[in-house]
Amino acid sequence: MFRWMVLVLCWPLLALADNNWQQVVDDLEDDIQVYVRTIPGSDLKAFKGTTRVKSRLTAAVALLEDYSVAPQWMYNCKAIDVIERQSSTQLLSYMVSDAPWPVSERDVVVESQLLQSGDGTVTIKLQSRDDVFPVSEGLVRMSALSGYWRFTPQPDGWLAVEYQLHAEPGGSLPSW
Repeated sequence: MFRWMVLVLCWPLLALADNNWQQVVDDLEDDIQVYVRTIPGSDLKAFKGTTRVKSRLTAAVALLEDYSVAPQWMYNCKAIDVIERQSSTQLLSYMVSDAPWPVSERDVVVESQLLQSGDGTVTIKLQSRDDVFPVSEGLVRMSALSGYWRFTPQPDGWLAVEYQLHAEPGGSLPSW
């Protein structure tokens, strides 16, 4: 659980890099690496975090699919609700992100698609969808979000975890 929290908490490091992936955290003790890179046309950087956890693949996927516990481990997540399950591997969800005063809370609709490759790797692609759910009063809609979670089973029984994300928070926030 600690590793997951570190990955999510490092997301604000988005403002620290140039065009190529640049490593900004290398925690050897907890085996956590964090990278950032410039996204053309955006003032904010993309984020990538990697680690290894002693977990079964099914447990990691189940954690991401249990939206009721997301606020306990996902940085600034106030709530996530399923809007529509489009198939067994694809769904739409609605997330509200908490923000410190005086910043307005954000919301975003995310389409998630679960894919599994022949080697057992599971990738959960994330893409914002502004066209399916109205903005809630008092919230600012995140104008864009894209990324993925990737879980790769390792021969030693561990699971390699990669989380990559780029988001545009919407509204008037400074990029720093």
